[in-house]
Formats: sequence, C-alpha cells, structure tokens
Amino acid sequence: MGKEEYIETLVSQMRCKRAREAVARELENHIEEAAETYEAFGLAREEAYERAVRQMGDPVKTGVEMDRIHRPRLQWQMLGLILLLSILGILVQYHLELETQANVFQKQCIAVVLGLGIMLAVYVLDYSFLGKYTYAVYWGYVALIFAVQIFGKIESYRFWVNGMQRFLIMPMYLFVPLFAAVLYRHRGGGRMGLLRCISFGALPVLLAMKLVPSVMCGLDLAVIFGIMILIAVISGWFAVNKKRTAAILAACFFVIPAGLFTLGMQFFFQGYQRARILAFLMPRQYGEYASYPKTAAREMLRQSKVLGEGGKSMLLFDNRLTHSEYIFTQMIAKFGILAGICALVLLACLIVQVFHISVRQQNQLGRMIGIGCGLVFLVQVMGIVFMNLGIGMEATLFLPFFSYGNSAAIVFYILLGLVLSIYRYKDIPAGAGMRRRTFS
Repeated sequence: MGKEEYIETLVSQMRCKRAREAVARELENHIEEAAETYEAFGLAREEAYERAVRQMGDPVKTGVEMDRIHRPRLQWQMLGLILLLSILGILVQYHLELETQANVFQKQCIAVVLGLGIMLAVYVLDYSFLGKYTYAVYWGYVALIFAVQIFGKIESYRFWVNGMQRFLIMPMYLFVPLFAAVLYRHRGGGRMGLLRCISFGALPVLLAMKLVPSVMCGLDLAVIFGIMILIAVISGWFAVNKKRTAAILAACFFVIPAGLFTLGMQFFFQGYQRARILAFLMPRQYGEYASYPKTAAREMLRQSKVLGEGGKSMLLFDNRLTHSEYIFTQMIAKFGILAGICALVLLACLIVQVFHISVRQQNQLGRMIGIGCGLVFLVQVMGIVFMNLGIGMEATLFLPFFSYGNSAAIVFYILLGLVLSIYRYKDIPAGAGMRRRTFS
C-alpha cells in the first residue's frame, strides 16, 4: 500500500472533516521521516516508503482510534447549567408578571427558545470561521450595526429610551469575539500589528458611546479589549518587549477610561447621564439627581427577608426596570436573599466554567474568544449586582438568563454557543482549517 492510499484510507475513518487535514499532514510527515531513516540505512527509496507505511499499522484500526481521539465533544455539564438557568429565568419572569401584568413572560419564552436554537447553531458552525473570515465578518457587522441604528431612528418611538437605543447595547458586545479574531490574525505583527488591533478595538468603543449611545457599554468594551490585548502581549503574540508593553497597556487602563470619561462629560453624554454620574461620584453634593429606582431598590433590599417575599410592594417603578435592570432586586424582594445568592452562585459557576474551558484550550484563537466571552458575562453580572446594591453607577445592564430583553438573551446565547464550540473542537489539532495573516 502506497503512502497516499494509506493516508486516504486512514482519514476516511474520521468523521470530523476539520481534523482530517491536520492528521493527514502529520501522518505524511511521520512517513517521510521514517522513509528517510530507512534510506539512510541503505534501503532503496521505494522499499523504504513501503516499510515506513507498514510500520504505521493497519489504516482502518488506526483511523478508528484517531476518530475516537479527535471527535467533536459536547460539554454536557455546561449545557445542563445553561438549561437550568434558562428555566429559572423564565420562572422568575412568570412570577414577576403576576405582580406587574407587564406581558413579558411569553416574549421571554420565545427569546429563550430562539436563543437556544441559535446557540446550538453556533456550536455546530465551528468558531474557527472567525479566524478565516475575520475582516469580512468584522466590517459586515459594523455595517449591520449602522443599518440597525438607522432603522431604530425611523422607528424611534418604539426603540429609543432616554435618547438611547437599548436594543443595540448587548449586540455591541458581539464585537468581543470579533476582536479576539482580529488579535489572532495580527500575531507576529510587532508594534504595527498591535497598533492595528488597538484601532480595530477603538471603533466599537466609539460606536457604543456615540451611536447607541451608552457610556457603560463603551467603557465595558474598552476594559475588555484592554484585558484581551494585555493577555495577547503577555502570551508573546506581537513579538514586542512584554514587560514594557504590558506596563504601558496597564497604564492605559487608567488613562484611556479617564480620557473617554472627560470627553464624554464635555461632548457626548446626555443630560440625564451626566446627572447620574455626578450623583454616583459625589452623592452628598448631587444627591438630588439620584434616580427614584435606585432609591426604591435600596428600600426594597432593606425590607427583604432571608427566604420569601419581603414587606415592600413590588410595584415601585416601571415594568422595564422591574423585569430588566433591577431584576436582581426584584428577585430578592420576591423570593428572598437566599434566592438571590443561589442565582449568583449558579452564574458564578457558569462563568468559572467558561474561563476553565478557555484557558485549557490549546488553540490560541479559541482561547482568546473564550476569555472574551467570559469577560462579557463577568462585567454584566458584576455591573448589575453592584448597581442593584446601590454601590455602582446606573446603566442599562442585563443579568444573564434573568433580565428581560430579546436582543440581550440572543447575544448571551451566541456567546455561549461560541464557548461550546471551543470545547467541541478542543481535541482537534490546533490550527486545523484556519489561516493566519503574516507580516513582513
């Protein structure tokens, strides 16, 4: 049996198409090395190849074993946790709707079912397409954001709240996995590659702060992108001085947000946004600007019980805040402090699992995408919990699985689909089926 026939027979036993190319290439290298060794011992070239192929073993048995090793996998534990949180989120919205009559339960069910379907589609699709078509997907998504924003202006009476398009906030976080792909494509680019990555990250930040506009979304993206760049530099992706570059980037964590904040206060922020920021930074001087929902949330938390409904009425502010931004407060007021803690523990387990899958991933693209997805969940959970407890700035945030919001739910499920896809292909040889941009 010749080399080509042997390799073709072996890889035909493998069901994962993405792994076949890498395995075939590896087998070919092994056969070539073995044949060269036999030739060095005096065998003719044809006989050397025959012996090299023969020592590789039966191609069918070896192919079946390779199929077992490199088959796609599903993280059942994480999937079970996702389903549990999805069901709990639906139940919470159902019980709150009995109080508010907000008619969101049915919409939440539709969003969850649709989100789960999209999550499974992303899981099957394979995340490596972001590494292949990075720029096409990135600029296509930028164009989509502009198109949706224009549609939002046309339908302004339906989609604008306080001069802000709420439905666009969470979709902006899909730039995080796209930015991970940008970082991956610029590996080895040196300082110029690093600067290109920073420019690719600056655009979504500016879009979030000016186009949506959402101060918190823009700052969140800036922090997430900064952490991802820092990880890439420390990992040696850009062939620059790690310590010096990391120190500069760490300093930028303070300088850039401060600069964005200053520019925003002067030119970009709406009047109500400035008032909220001043009330948060200087509560004694600007305490009158503190919003009613934030004050009411504090009172509800004071009267909450360890288990069961507290004494404060649930109908304190509008339904949008009740079912979305202040959902954590409502959960504690309705079901007790213990229920809120249990929800946070489940979310913490999910976030830890996302980071655990990501950092153990050998594929560099998968690792960076997973870390970015984990950071999105982390900043959303921390932000909304701090805001509900009265120690964070007011913003439009979403508690994954629990807050009502169609676009938010779909974005969360897309990010989880990417993480599941990363785990699915964790045993596939790194770099299989992906291209990398090179720099001179």
